[in-house]
Amino acid sequence: MKVLILSGVKWDSIWSHAHELSRILSEEGYSVIFLDPPEVTTGTQPHLKILSKRPRGNVKVIENKSVKKLGPAFLLIYEVTAIKTILKENPDLIIFYGVLPGFATFSLAKLLRKKVIFMYVDDHRELLTNKIAKIFASIAIPIFIGWANGVISTAKVLHEESMRNKRAFYIPNGINIRDFLHTKRIPRTVKNVYFIGTLGKWIRLEDFITLADAGFNVFVIGHGEKFEELKNATKNRRNITLYGYLDRKAALNEISEKCDIGIIPFLKNKLTDAISPIKLFEFVALNKPVLATNTIELESFKGIILVYSTTDELKKNALFLKANPKLIKEIVKKNRKILKHYDWGSHLKKRILGAIRIIAGEEI
Repeated sequence: MKVLILSGVKWDSIWSHAHELSRILSEEGYSVIFLDPPEVTTGTQPHLKILSKRPRGNVKVIENKSVKKLGPAFLLIYEVTAIKTILKENPDLIIFYGVLPGFATFSLAKLLRKKVIFMYVDDHRELLTNKIAKIFASIAIPIFIGWANGVISTAKVLHEESMRNKRAFYIPNGINIRDFLHTKRIPRTVKNVYFIGTLGKWIRLEDFITLADAGFNVFVIGHGEKFEELKNATKNRRNITLYGYLDRKAALNEISEKCDIGIIPFLKNKLTDAISPIKLFEFVALNKPVLATNTIELESFKGIILVYSTTDELKKNALFLKANPKLIKEIVKKNRKILKHYDWGSHLKKRILGAIRIIAGEEI
């Protein structure tokens, strides 16, 4: 079976759901084609930049031309390349990660009676900043949900919306445990707090400063539109270190060896309520306790993480862990048992392959 994945993240960029799915399908014997979005050479979108060369394995990556900035040229190049790929490769199944770009390609796929899956991993209406693009996404998302052969959502609020489709599945994010077989230090003392991810508009920068003021060493791995703002706000603080981008292996090794607490400092809004963050499962796989804001999706992991809504609650939770380091061992032990349900190498793999089998009508 030939599968075309229309990703919103470049292959040689940050690790994403589309990368994990490509790996799973290719290892299961599917012929996988991964359509790279155009590289954006300016701006602060790390997911659209070439950051580190990643092995292709059995995945065929179709690269796109680069553009200077996000705009009409980006959309046009992506849609044209996607349409050409469908006509040339004749895939049996097409998996969409976005609606803009993607709408023209989706329309063609339905006209050609291709099997289509809408991978609903972000609320694109909230993620986009352009007013016209937001309006378009508000119109396109219901069309994708209604006309796709099936929808797979990574967050509960997205799944609730997608249930108009008869083949709607909720499958949260996760990690492949085999990527985390290196040394995983269990913290005995608590002094180093780490963040890993994109510093997008959804990040609460004040949480980093709150922890630094409470005496913790704060380390931030990642880049994004808020990087410069954070850099300017913390330039005179010795206990806040900004790494910028690190490739995934280096970042995970750094966290494994030096991190005592992981933090997910999301603003609480419609966008973050619909995010199932990979970083949560990466921290848990590396034996780290996690502090996270109380978004709807993260609230469902309350038994795994310590949630907070205010900076006072964040400080209280962090100081509680610092005063009770033995508790961390108990948290890690409990989380190890829970983590197996979020492993792309076993449990999640079975769930997503089962969903694809039902949607595509193919035996796996």
